[in-house]
Amino acid sequence: MTTTQLPQLWVEFAYKAHQVEGVKWLFEQEKKTPSGGIVCDEMGLGKTIQMLALLKMESNTSTLLIAPLAVLSQWEDTAKRCGISTLRPKITKLHREWKSDGKFRPLAPKLYIIGYEMARNSPQFLTMVEWTRIICDEAHRLASKTSALSSMVSTIRAQSKWFLTATPIVNSTKDIVNLLTLIGVNVSKNPAELLPIVHEYVMARSMVSLRNIAGVSAPPRPEIHREVLPFTSDEEAEFYKGMTGIIVKHWKALDDEVGGSNALLKLRLFMRLRQLSVHPQVYIHARRASNPTQERPDWSGSSTKFDAILRLLKEPRSEKPHKWIIFCHFHAEMELLKKILEDSMLVGRVFLYNGTLGDSERKLVIAATHESSTTTDVLLIQLQSGGVGLNLQHFDRIIFTGPWWTSALMEQAVGRAVRIGQAEVVHVYHLVLKEEEALNIDQYMMNKAEQKGSLCREILSSAWAGPRDLEAKKN
Repeated sequence: MTTTQLPQLWVEFAYKAHQVEGVKWLFEQEKKTPSGGIVCDEMGLGKTIQMLALLKMESNTSTLLIAPLAVLSQWEDTAKRCGISTLRPKITKLHREWKSDGKFRPLAPKLYIIGYEMARNSPQFLTMVEWTRIICDEAHRLASKTSALSSMVSTIRAQSKWFLTATPIVNSTKDIVNLLTLIGVNVSKNPAELLPIVHEYVMARSMVSLRNIAGVSAPPRPEIHREVLPFTSDEEAEFYKGMTGIIVKHWKALDDEVGGSNALLKLRLFMRLRQLSVHPQVYIHARRASNPTQERPDWSGSSTKFDAILRLLKEPRSEKPHKWIIFCHFHAEMELLKKILEDSMLVGRVFLYNGTLGDSERKLVIAATHESSTTTDVLLIQLQSGGVGLNLQHFDRIIFTGPWWTSALMEQAVGRAVRIGQAEVVHVYHLVLKEEEALNIDQYMMNKAEQKGSLCREILSSAWAGPRDLEAKKN
Protein backbone atom coordinates (compact mmCIF):
# COMPACT_ATOMS: atom_id res chain seq x y z
CA MET A 1 0.00 0.00 0.00
CA THR A 2 1.42 3.38 -1.02
CA THR A 3 0.57 6.89 0.15
CA THR A 4 -1.47 7.48 -3.01
CA GLN A 5 -3.64 4.47 -2.10
CA LEU A 6 -4.65 5.96 1.24
CA PRO A 7 -8.01 7.75 1.32
CA GLN A 8 -8.01 11.54 1.03
CA LEU A 9 -9.56 12.75 4.28
CA TRP A 10 -10.25 16.32 3.16
CA VAL A 11 -8.96 18.62 0.43
CA GLU A 12 -5.97 20.23 2.17
CA PHE A 13 -5.08 17.23 4.34
CA ALA A 14 -1.65 15.59 4.03
CA TYR A 15 -0.55 12.51 5.98
CA LYS A 16 2.56 12.64 8.16
CA ALA A 17 5.07 9.87 7.43
CA HIS A 18 4.35 8.00 10.67
CA GLN A 19 0.60 8.20 10.00
CA VAL A 20 1.05 6.53 6.61
CA GLU A 21 2.84 3.63 8.27
CA GLY A 22 0.28 3.57 11.05
CA VAL A 23 -2.69 3.26 8.70
CA LYS A 24 -0.90 0.46 6.84
CA TRP A 25 -0.45 -1.37 10.16
CA LEU A 26 -4.13 -0.91 11.05
CA PHE A 27 -5.17 -2.24 7.63
CA GLU A 28 -2.99 -5.35 7.99
CA GLN A 29 -4.23 -5.99 11.54
CA GLU A 30 -7.82 -6.24 10.32
CA LYS A 31 -6.84 -9.20 8.12
CA LYS A 32 -5.87 -11.21 11.20
CA THR A 33 -7.90 -13.50 13.41
CA PRO A 34 -8.56 -12.19 15.99
CA SER A 35 -8.80 -8.84 14.26
CA GLY A 36 -7.83 -5.49 15.75
CA GLY A 37 -5.23 -4.19 18.18
CA ILE A 38 -4.19 -1.58 20.70
CA VAL A 39 -3.01 1.81 19.42
CA CYS A 40 -0.68 3.32 22.02
CA ASP A 41 0.88 6.15 20.04
CA GLU A 42 1.89 9.01 22.29
CA MET A 43 -0.57 11.88 22.68
CA GLY A 44 -0.54 14.24 19.73
CA LEU A 45 0.58 11.79 17.00
CA GLY A 46 -2.87 11.47 15.45
CA LYS A 47 -4.58 8.30 16.69
CA THR A 48 -7.96 9.77 15.67
CA ILE A 49 -6.79 10.62 12.14
CA GLN A 50 -5.31 7.15 11.60
CA MET A 51 -8.48 5.39 12.76
CA LEU A 52 -10.71 7.57 10.55
CA ALA A 53 -8.44 6.83 7.58
CA LEU A 54 -9.02 3.13 8.26
CA LEU A 55 -12.79 3.72 8.24
CA LYS A 56 -12.61 5.49 4.87
CA MET A 57 -10.82 2.57 3.21
CA GLU A 58 -14.14 0.77 2.85
CA SER A 59 -17.61 2.18 2.17
CA ASN A 60 -20.91 1.30 3.82
CA THR A 61 -19.41 -0.02 7.06
CA SER A 62 -20.71 0.43 10.60
CA THR A 63 -18.19 1.34 13.29
CA LEU A 64 -19.12 1.82 16.94
CA LEU A 65 -17.06 4.40 18.85
CA ILE A 66 -17.17 4.48 22.66
CA ALA A 67 -15.28 7.41 24.19
CA PRO A 68 -15.27 9.85 27.13
CA LEU A 69 -17.78 12.68 26.96
CA ALA A 70 -14.96 15.24 26.60
CA VAL A 71 -13.85 13.92 23.20
CA LEU A 72 -17.14 12.89 21.53
CA SER A 73 -17.59 16.20 19.70
CA GLN A 74 -13.96 16.18 18.57
CA TRP A 75 -14.42 12.74 17.01
CA GLU A 76 -17.73 13.76 15.45
CA ASP A 77 -16.42 17.00 13.94
CA THR A 78 -13.31 15.34 12.48
CA ALA A 79 -15.30 12.40 11.11
CA LYS A 80 -17.75 14.73 9.36
CA ARG A 81 -14.84 16.63 7.87
CA CYS A 82 -13.56 13.31 6.49
CA GLY A 83 -16.89 12.61 4.78
CA ILE A 84 -17.94 9.94 7.29
CA SER A 85 -21.59 9.83 8.34
CA THR A 86 -21.95 10.20 12.10
CA LEU A 87 -24.82 9.14 14.35
CA ARG A 88 -25.54 9.70 18.03
CA PRO A 89 -27.96 7.75 20.26
CA LYS A 90 -31.39 9.05 21.16
CA ILE A 91 -32.67 7.01 24.07
CA THR A 92 -35.98 7.41 25.87
CA LYS A 93 -37.97 5.06 28.10
CA LEU A 94 -40.01 3.91 25.11
CA HIS A 95 -37.67 4.24 22.17
CA ARG A 96 -34.03 3.82 21.19
CA GLU A 97 -32.54 4.91 17.90
CA TRP A 98 -29.44 6.38 16.25
CA LYS A 99 -29.90 9.86 14.82
CA SER A 100 -27.73 11.92 12.48
CA ASP A 101 -27.73 15.68 12.97
CA GLY A 102 -25.68 16.39 9.85
CA LYS A 103 -25.51 15.40 6.20
CA PHE A 104 -26.11 11.65 6.08
CA ARG A 105 -24.51 9.70 3.22
CA PRO A 106 -26.10 6.21 3.05
CA LEU A 107 -23.14 4.60 1.24
CA ALA A 108 -20.42 6.35 3.25
CA PRO A 109 -18.72 4.69 6.23
CA LYS A 110 -20.86 5.24 9.31
CA LEU A 111 -19.54 6.09 12.77
CA TYR A 112 -21.94 5.48 15.67
CA ILE A 113 -20.77 7.63 18.61
CA ILE A 114 -21.63 7.06 22.26
CA GLY A 115 -20.10 7.99 25.64
CA TYR A 116 -18.90 5.44 28.17
CA GLU A 117 -21.56 6.30 30.74
CA MET A 118 -24.47 5.97 28.31
CA ALA A 119 -22.99 2.76 26.89
CA ARG A 120 -22.70 1.28 30.37
CA ASN A 121 -26.31 2.22 31.20
CA SER A 122 -27.77 0.95 27.88
CA PRO A 123 -25.66 -2.08 26.86
CA GLN A 124 -28.57 -3.81 25.09
CA PHE A 125 -28.64 -0.92 22.63
CA LEU A 126 -25.14 -1.90 21.45
CA THR A 127 -25.45 -5.69 21.36
CA MET A 128 -28.38 -6.00 18.94
CA VAL A 129 -26.12 -6.03 15.85
CA GLU A 130 -22.64 -7.12 14.86
CA TRP A 131 -20.49 -4.11 14.07
CA THR A 132 -17.79 -3.89 11.42
CA ARG A 133 -15.51 -2.71 14.20
CA ILE A 134 -15.60 -1.20 17.65
CA ILE A 135 -13.21 1.57 18.74
CA CYS A 136 -12.76 2.39 22.43
CA ASP A 137 -10.91 5.67 22.98
CA GLU A 138 -9.02 6.31 26.24
CA ALA A 139 -9.27 2.56 26.68
CA HIS A 140 -7.31 2.46 29.95
CA ARG A 141 -10.79 2.88 31.46
CA LEU A 142 -11.34 -0.78 30.54
CA ALA A 143 -8.10 -1.99 32.13
CA SER A 144 -9.77 -3.68 35.10
CA LYS A 145 -11.24 -7.04 34.11
CA THR A 146 -13.87 -6.77 36.84
CA SER A 147 -15.10 -3.27 35.93
CA ALA A 148 -18.62 -2.73 34.60
CA LEU A 149 -17.23 -1.00 31.49
CA SER A 150 -14.93 -3.91 30.63
CA SER A 151 -17.75 -6.41 31.09
CA MET A 152 -20.03 -4.31 28.89
CA VAL A 153 -17.48 -4.09 26.05
CA SER A 154 -16.88 -7.87 26.20
CA THR A 155 -20.54 -8.46 25.23
CA ILE A 156 -20.42 -6.31 22.06
CA ARG A 157 -20.00 -8.27 18.82
CA ALA A 158 -17.62 -6.78 16.26
CA GLN A 159 -15.47 -8.13 13.44
CA SER A 160 -12.54 -6.01 14.65
CA LYS A 161 -11.87 -4.54 18.08
CA TRP A 162 -9.64 -1.50 18.60
CA PHE A 163 -8.47 0.08 21.84
CA LEU A 164 -6.82 3.51 21.85
CA THR A 165 -4.73 4.64 24.81
CA ALA A 166 -1.26 6.06 25.29
CA THR A 167 -1.17 4.39 28.71
CA PRO A 168 -2.38 0.77 28.50
CA ILE A 169 -0.85 -0.02 31.89
CA VAL A 170 -2.25 1.96 34.81
CA ASN A 171 -1.50 -0.42 37.67
CA SER A 172 0.05 -3.67 36.39
CA THR A 173 0.55 -5.83 33.28
CA LYS A 174 -2.91 -7.27 33.97
CA ASP A 175 -4.29 -4.06 32.44
CA ILE A 176 -2.84 -4.64 28.97
CA VAL A 177 -3.57 -8.37 29.23
CA ASN A 178 -7.25 -7.55 29.75
CA LEU A 179 -7.32 -5.30 26.66
CA LEU A 180 -5.70 -8.05 24.58
CA THR A 181 -8.25 -10.53 25.94
CA LEU A 182 -11.11 -8.22 24.89
CA ILE A 183 -9.73 -8.36 21.32
CA GLY A 184 -9.85 -12.16 21.52
CA VAL A 185 -6.13 -12.80 21.92
CA ASN A 186 -5.26 -15.80 24.08
CA VAL A 187 -2.66 -14.47 26.51
CA SER A 188 -0.61 -16.88 28.56
CA LYS A 189 0.07 -16.21 32.22
CA ASN A 190 3.77 -16.66 31.45
CA PRO A 191 5.28 -13.12 31.38
CA ALA A 192 7.91 -14.21 28.83
CA GLU A 193 5.15 -14.94 26.31
CA LEU A 194 3.50 -11.52 26.70
CA LEU A 195 6.12 -9.43 24.86
CA PRO A 196 5.80 -11.24 21.46
CA ILE A 197 2.02 -10.75 21.66
CA VAL A 198 2.50 -7.07 22.46
CA HIS A 199 4.73 -6.76 19.39
CA GLU A 200 2.04 -8.33 17.21
CA TYR A 201 -1.05 -6.54 18.52
CA VAL A 202 0.19 -3.20 19.93
CA MET A 203 1.43 -0.15 18.00
CA ALA A 204 3.33 2.45 20.06
CA ARG A 205 5.33 5.40 18.76
CA SER A 206 6.60 8.37 20.77
CA MET A 207 7.58 11.94 19.91
CA VAL A 208 11.16 11.13 20.86
CA SER A 209 11.36 8.12 18.52
CA LEU A 210 9.98 10.14 15.58
CA ARG A 211 11.96 13.37 15.99
CA ASN A 212 14.86 12.29 13.77
CA ILE A 213 12.76 10.67 11.04
CA ALA A 214 12.38 12.60 7.78
CA GLY A 215 8.84 13.81 7.14
CA VAL A 216 7.89 13.94 10.81
CA SER A 217 7.39 17.42 12.23
CA ALA A 218 7.53 16.63 15.93
CA PRO A 219 7.04 19.45 18.44
CA PRO A 220 10.00 20.72 20.48
CA ARG A 221 10.77 18.82 23.65
CA PRO A 222 8.93 20.30 26.64
CA GLU A 223 10.98 21.84 29.41
CA ILE A 224 10.06 20.35 32.78
CA HIS A 225 10.50 22.42 35.94
CA ARG A 226 10.05 21.12 39.49
CA GLU A 227 9.38 24.02 41.83
CA VAL A 228 10.09 23.02 45.46
CA LEU A 229 8.44 25.68 47.58
CA PRO A 230 9.17 26.76 51.17
CA PHE A 231 6.14 28.19 52.94
CA THR A 232 5.55 31.89 52.28
CA SER A 233 3.92 32.48 55.67
CA ASP A 234 4.40 31.16 59.20
CA GLU A 235 0.61 30.89 59.59
CA GLU A 236 0.27 28.45 56.69
CA ALA A 237 3.31 26.46 57.85
CA GLU A 238 1.82 26.06 61.33
CA PHE A 239 -1.62 25.12 59.97
CA TYR A 240 -0.16 22.61 57.49
CA LYS A 241 2.11 20.90 60.02
CA GLY A 242 -0.65 20.69 62.61
CA MET A 243 -3.20 19.12 60.27
CA THR A 244 -0.73 16.77 58.55
CA GLY A 245 0.42 15.54 61.95
CA ILE A 246 -3.14 14.40 62.70
CA ILE A 247 -3.59 12.86 59.24
CA VAL A 248 -0.28 10.96 59.34
CA LYS A 249 -1.19 9.59 62.79
CA HIS A 250 -4.47 8.24 61.39
CA TRP A 251 -2.65 6.81 58.35
CA LYS A 252 -0.16 4.91 60.52
CA ALA A 253 -3.02 3.48 62.59
CA LEU A 254 -4.45 2.01 59.37
CA ASP A 255 -1.11 1.03 57.85
CA ASP A 256 -0.97 -2.55 59.14
CA GLU A 257 -4.64 -3.27 58.57
CA VAL A 258 -6.15 -4.84 55.42
CA GLY A 259 -9.49 -4.53 53.72
CA GLY A 260 -11.30 -2.40 51.17
CA SER A 261 -12.81 -0.07 53.78
CA ASN A 262 -9.38 0.83 55.14
CA ALA A 263 -8.09 1.42 51.62
CA LEU A 264 -10.94 3.89 51.11
CA LEU A 265 -10.09 5.63 54.38
CA LYS A 266 -6.46 5.94 53.28
CA LEU A 267 -7.58 7.49 50.01
CA ARG A 268 -9.63 10.07 51.93
CA LEU A 269 -6.65 10.89 54.13
CA PHE A 270 -4.44 11.31 51.09
CA MET A 271 -6.98 13.68 49.52
CA ARG A 272 -6.93 15.73 52.74
CA LEU A 273 -3.15 16.04 52.37
CA ARG A 274 -3.55 17.17 48.78
CA GLN A 275 -6.17 19.77 49.78
CA LEU A 276 -3.89 21.10 52.52
CA SER A 277 -0.97 21.44 50.12
CA VAL A 278 -2.96 23.49 47.61
CA HIS A 279 -4.61 26.04 49.92
CA PRO A 280 -5.83 25.89 53.55
CA GLN A 281 -9.29 27.13 52.46
CA VAL A 282 -9.69 24.16 50.09
CA TYR A 283 -9.12 21.84 53.07
CA ILE A 284 -11.50 23.83 55.29
CA HIS A 285 -14.19 23.77 52.57
CA ALA A 286 -13.89 19.98 52.21
CA ARG A 287 -14.09 19.40 55.97
CA ARG A 288 -17.23 21.54 56.22
CA ALA A 289 -18.81 19.60 53.34
CA SER A 290 -18.23 16.28 55.15
CA ASN A 291 -19.07 17.64 58.60
CA PRO A 292 -21.47 20.65 58.67
CA THR A 293 -20.76 21.16 62.40
CA GLN A 294 -17.18 22.25 61.64
CA GLU A 295 -16.68 25.73 63.09
CA ARG A 296 -13.22 26.55 61.76
CA PRO A 297 -13.21 30.09 60.28
CA ASP A 298 -12.33 30.81 56.65
CA TRP A 299 -8.68 31.25 55.74
CA SER A 300 -8.04 34.93 55.11
CA GLY A 301 -4.54 34.70 53.65
CA SER A 302 -3.04 33.32 50.47
CA SER A 303 -1.21 30.02 50.04
CA THR A 304 2.32 29.10 49.01
CA LYS A 305 1.25 27.38 45.79
CA PHE A 306 -1.11 30.17 44.76
CA ASP A 307 1.71 32.66 45.40
CA ALA A 308 3.97 30.56 43.16
CA ILE A 309 1.36 30.60 40.39
CA LEU A 310 1.14 34.40 40.54
CA ARG A 311 4.94 34.60 40.45
CA LEU A 312 5.11 32.40 37.35
CA LEU A 313 2.46 34.48 35.62
CA LYS A 314 4.64 37.55 36.14
CA GLU A 315 7.53 36.06 34.13
CA PRO A 316 8.92 38.37 31.42
CA ARG A 317 6.61 38.32 28.43
CA SER A 318 7.71 37.49 24.91
CA GLU A 319 6.38 39.22 21.81
CA LYS A 320 3.03 37.59 22.38
CA PRO A 321 1.44 36.70 25.74
CA HIS A 322 1.59 33.11 26.93
CA LYS A 323 -1.43 30.87 27.31
CA TRP A 324 -1.43 28.89 30.55
CA ILE A 325 -3.09 25.61 31.51
CA ILE A 326 -3.36 24.99 35.26
CA PHE A 327 -4.33 21.43 36.16
CA CYS A 328 -6.24 21.32 39.45
CA HIS A 329 -7.82 18.55 41.54
CA PHE A 330 -10.77 20.14 43.33
CA HIS A 331 -13.74 22.35 42.34
CA ALA A 332 -13.19 24.57 45.38
CA GLU A 333 -9.55 24.99 44.36
CA MET A 334 -10.59 26.06 40.86
CA GLU A 335 -13.18 28.58 42.02
CA LEU A 336 -10.82 30.12 44.57
CA LEU A 337 -7.93 30.31 42.11
CA LYS A 338 -10.18 31.84 39.43
CA LYS A 339 -11.16 34.68 41.77
CA ILE A 340 -7.56 35.31 42.84
CA LEU A 341 -6.33 35.37 39.23
CA GLU A 342 -9.07 37.75 38.12
CA ASP A 343 -8.36 40.07 41.07
CA SER A 344 -4.61 40.03 40.36
CA MET A 345 -4.85 41.97 37.08
CA LEU A 346 -2.13 39.64 35.69
CA VAL A 347 -4.42 37.82 33.28
CA GLY A 348 -7.04 38.79 30.75
CA ARG A 349 -9.37 35.80 30.64
CA VAL A 350 -9.80 32.83 32.99
CA PHE A 351 -11.70 29.74 31.83
CA LEU A 352 -13.01 26.81 33.90
CA TYR A 353 -13.21 23.26 32.52
CA ASN A 354 -14.38 20.56 34.92
CA GLY A 355 -16.70 17.59 35.32
CA THR A 356 -19.78 19.76 35.97
CA LEU A 357 -19.88 20.98 32.35
CA GLY A 358 -22.04 19.31 29.72
CA ASP A 359 -20.82 18.43 26.24
CA SER A 360 -21.99 21.69 24.63
CA GLU A 361 -20.57 23.79 27.49
CA ARG A 362 -17.17 22.09 27.12
CA LYS A 363 -17.13 22.88 23.41
CA LEU A 364 -17.91 26.53 24.10
CA VAL A 365 -15.10 26.83 26.66
CA ILE A 366 -12.47 25.31 24.35
CA ALA A 367 -13.72 27.38 21.40
CA ALA A 368 -13.40 30.55 23.47
CA THR A 369 -9.74 29.78 24.26
CA HIS A 370 -9.01 29.81 20.51
CA GLU A 371 -10.24 33.37 20.14
CA SER A 372 -7.50 35.93 19.54
CA SER A 373 -6.34 37.74 22.66
CA THR A 374 -3.64 40.28 23.47
CA THR A 375 -3.62 39.32 27.16
CA THR A 376 -2.41 36.33 29.15
CA ASP A 377 -5.14 33.67 29.23
CA VAL A 378 -5.51 30.89 31.80
CA LEU A 379 -7.49 27.66 31.45
CA LEU A 380 -8.19 25.92 34.77
CA ILE A 381 -8.78 22.22 34.13
CA GLN A 382 -9.80 19.53 36.58
CA LEU A 383 -7.17 16.87 35.91
CA GLN A 384 -9.63 13.97 36.08
CA SER A 385 -11.98 15.44 33.46
CA GLY A 386 -9.66 17.38 31.15
CA GLY A 387 -6.43 15.44 31.22
CA VAL A 388 -7.38 13.34 28.22
CA GLY A 389 -8.62 13.79 24.69
CA LEU A 390 -8.34 17.56 24.27
CA ASN A 391 -6.19 19.31 21.67
CA LEU A 392 -4.71 22.33 23.43
CA GLN A 393 -1.65 22.98 21.30
CA HIS A 394 -2.38 26.73 21.33
CA PHE A 395 -1.22 26.73 24.99
CA ASP A 396 2.49 26.85 25.80
CA ARG A 397 2.63 26.89 29.62
CA ILE A 398 1.38 24.18 32.02
CA ILE A 399 1.20 24.12 35.81
CA PHE A 400 0.33 21.13 38.02
CA THR A 401 -0.72 22.23 41.51
CA GLY A 402 0.09 18.75 42.82
CA PRO A 403 1.03 15.24 41.65
CA TRP A 404 -1.41 12.48 40.81
CA TRP A 405 -0.91 8.85 41.83
CA THR A 406 -0.59 7.61 38.27
CA SER A 407 2.06 9.15 36.05
CA ALA A 408 -0.11 8.08 33.09
CA LEU A 409 -2.72 10.77 33.74
CA MET A 410 -0.11 13.51 34.13
CA GLU A 411 1.68 12.43 30.93
CA GLN A 412 -1.63 12.52 29.06
CA ALA A 413 -2.32 15.96 30.46
CA VAL A 414 0.99 17.31 29.13
CA GLY A 415 0.17 15.66 25.81
CA ARG A 416 -2.80 18.01 25.39
CA ALA A 417 -0.33 20.77 24.46
CA VAL A 418 2.81 18.88 23.36
CA ARG A 419 1.58 17.42 20.07
CA ILE A 420 2.18 17.68 16.34
CA GLY A 421 1.44 21.26 15.30
CA GLN A 422 2.90 22.78 18.47
CA ALA A 423 5.64 25.19 17.38
CA GLU A 424 6.54 26.61 20.79
CA VAL A 425 8.60 25.03 23.57
CA VAL A 426 6.04 24.09 26.24
CA HIS A 427 7.19 24.78 29.80
CA VAL A 428 5.71 22.46 32.44
CA TYR A 429 5.84 23.42 36.13
CA HIS A 430 5.23 20.90 38.93
CA LEU A 431 4.55 22.68 42.24
CA VAL A 432 5.65 20.77 45.36
CA LEU A 433 5.81 22.07 48.92
CA LYS A 434 9.19 21.50 50.55
CA GLU A 435 7.27 20.01 53.46
CA GLU A 436 5.53 17.57 51.10
CA GLU A 437 8.88 16.05 50.14
CA ALA A 438 9.46 15.02 53.75
CA LEU A 439 6.10 13.24 54.05
CA ASN A 440 6.53 9.48 53.63
CA ILE A 441 2.90 9.09 52.49
CA ASP A 442 3.25 11.60 49.67
CA GLN A 443 6.62 10.18 48.60
CA TYR A 444 5.13 6.67 48.65
CA MET A 445 2.34 7.72 46.29
CA MET A 446 4.73 9.53 43.94
CA ASN A 447 7.09 6.53 43.89
CA LYS A 448 4.15 4.30 43.00
CA ALA A 449 3.29 6.60 40.10
CA GLU A 450 6.85 6.46 38.79
CA GLN A 451 7.00 2.65 39.13
CA LYS A 452 3.79 2.29 37.11
CA GLY A 453 5.08 4.69 34.46
CA SER A 454 8.34 2.72 34.13
CA LEU A 455 6.44 -0.56 33.81
CA CYS A 456 4.27 0.86 31.03
CA ARG A 457 7.32 2.14 29.11
CA GLU A 458 9.09 -1.22 29.51
CA ILE A 459 6.17 -3.21 28.07
CA LEU A 460 5.56 -0.76 25.20
CA SER A 461 9.20 -0.98 24.16
CA SER A 462 8.23 -4.36 22.66
CA ALA A 463 5.33 -2.92 20.63
CA TRP A 464 5.37 -2.40 16.85
CA ALA A 465 6.96 1.01 16.29
CA GLY A 466 7.62 1.64 12.63
CA PRO A 467 8.23 0.56 9.03
CA ARG A 468 11.26 -1.58 9.88
CA ASP A 469 8.92 -3.92 11.75
CA LEU A 470 6.57 -3.91 8.77
CA GLU A 471 9.39 -4.89 6.40
CA ALA A 472 10.55 -7.60 8.80
CA LYS A 473 7.08 -9.12 8.79
CA LYS A 474 7.00 -9.16 4.98
CA ASN A 475 10.35 -10.96 4.85
